[in-house]
Amino acid sequence: MNDTPRKTPRKTPRKTPRKTPRKTPRTTPRETLHETALEAPGASRDEADEAPARSRAASGAARKRRYDNSLREESARQTRERILEAFAEQLLDERTRDVSTSDVAKRARVSPATIYRHFPNRAALYDAIDEWLGRSLGRPELPETLEALTSGAPALFDFFEANVDKHRLARSSAAIGEVIAHARRSRDRAFRRILAPRTSHLAPRRAAGVHALIRAFFSFDTFAMMQQRFGVDAETASDTIGWATRTLLRELERERAKAPATDAPARRRAAPRESTKSRSRAKKESTGADAPTRRRAKKDSTGPDARTGRRTEKDSP
Repeated sequence: MNDTPRKTPRKTPRKTPRKTPRKTPRTTPRETLHETALEAPGASRDEADEAPARSRAASGAARKRRYDNSLREESARQTRERILEAFAEQLLDERTRDVSTSDVAKRARVSPATIYRHFPNRAALYDAIDEWLGRSLGRPELPETLEALTSGAPALFDFFEANVDKHRLARSSAAIGEVIAHARRSRDRAFRRILAPRTSHLAPRRAAGVHALIRAFFSFDTFAMMQQRFGVDAETASDTIGWATRTLLRELERERAKAPATDAPARRRAAPRESTKSRSRAKKESTGADAPTRRRAKKDSTGPDARTGRRTEKDSP
């Protein structure tokens, strides 16, 4: 038997990982900013109080991301122009009988959904193509007042004379007829709007006649008729149309000055509608007796009785 004492293993202390201190960004305390602002030469107490707020605003503005949307807007504008160019080419194609959205999308190299995103309906597309064609051909802007209408007649008739062939081609095309009809309706509404102050005193039918006459003055059809049938050039046509328009407007102004200042529609709205019973009651009161009473009085006033043919006592002398 071995009497040698058994050796016990030596316990070693467990090593724990050393914690590294967390790095925090260096910030300047509010008090330090306040003291620094106070130490500045010529700084007041109010300026020192505003210093921390300015520092926080500057740091927030630096962190804010700046987003430039100009590239996206330019891309959308180019896509819109490409759609309008494709639509105009499709309209002027002699083989085209009807313009569809798929044909325009194929020619413009876009999807039909892109066309509907720029132009939600046909009316918006027609308005845009009319404006685009007018801008491409140099058409004068539609006037907003009567004075601008008469003074802008020379520029309008010069535009008609310079684009006679294009106007005739557009009127002979079956595909562009719907666009022209839509543009005409838009211009008709614009003419009624600028003529409304001068025709407010007229009856509706006569006011519509005045609108139609002045609208016809400033149309390509009138200029084409004057040029082809009477040999009138653009300058003479614009002078004649301007003189006729001014003469008509002066006559309308004279009539409005003579017309009584009454508001007939407002008077009709204000007056309550009289019922049938009220009218019959008023008629009875005005005559003093109703219809049966008048008939009996007439019968009594006659001489012989209707059944016997004899005269009554009331009729005897």
